[in-house]
Amino acid sequence: MTPLTRIKLAVREGRYEVTDHAKLEAETDGLTPLDVRHALLEGTVARKYTRDPRGTRYKIYGPARDGRMVLLSRVLRNSMKFEC
Repeated sequence: MTPLTRIKLAVREGRYEVTDHAKLEAETDGLTPLDVRHALLEGTVARKYTRDPRGTRYKIYGPARDGRMVLLSRVLRNSMKFEC
């Protein structure tokens, strides 16, 4: 299973958390939690970072519900939980 597939599966199953920092950034950009979820489910991997001590990190580029394109940073914590 690819990392993007695992991320999308975790989102569909509700096994992800949006960090306080990400919530503030999203709110500043006029995005709702549903916009973030939609971008994760419809997005693609824009970049992969492997040198992060917290784990491999992915930037996901995808559309909000209104079509605006959103760039989200994702940290793979383990196989069961993701944060953005």
